[in-house]
Amino acid sequence: LNGKVVLERNFTSSSTVSDVHSHGTHVAGTVAGTIENGGASNGVAPQAALLNGKVLGDDGLGQWSWIMAGINWAVDPDGNPSTDDGADVINMSIGGPYPYNANDPMHLAINDAISKGVVIVISAGNCGPGGSGSSQCGGYDGVTTPGNNPNAISVGAVDKLGNYAP
Repeated sequence: LNGKVVLERNFTSSSTVSDVHSHGTHVAGTVAGTIENGGASNGVAPQAALLNGKVLGDDGLGQWSWIMAGINWAVDPDGNPSTDDGADVINMSIGGPYPYNANDPMHLAINDAISKGVVIVISAGNCGPGGSGSSQCGGYDGVTTPGNNPNAISVGAVDKLGNYAP
């Protein structure tokens, strides 16, 4: 990811913008990573420039307000709608065990970004039956918020029987 991050901002209470938890870095590598010296594999968009909006703390947890602030920043980093400096795609590998509510501020922020031409890709969550996911989800089973927004692209996995992966 050397040289790929063109702008970054920390929305958390962490003292660093660095991804201490490492999941965001993993996802960024899948998206825009490149292997130097003739490597056989690159990310799916190796020419992409990245905006790093840290919305989860060093423990991998966060507040919805941090995430919404990160969405709004990514759409218009300089706060000037007449400049074209925002993200074309926002990836959020996050989720909470809550059903969809169209009036939820998180979904309103996502829909606002989509209305401005931004593609939103969100993890479907890990709230499937059994495994560590179900215990982390307090009994909730299904696609998590904000991945359950019908206007976003949700990415997830199922097991061999077609059940949500735990």
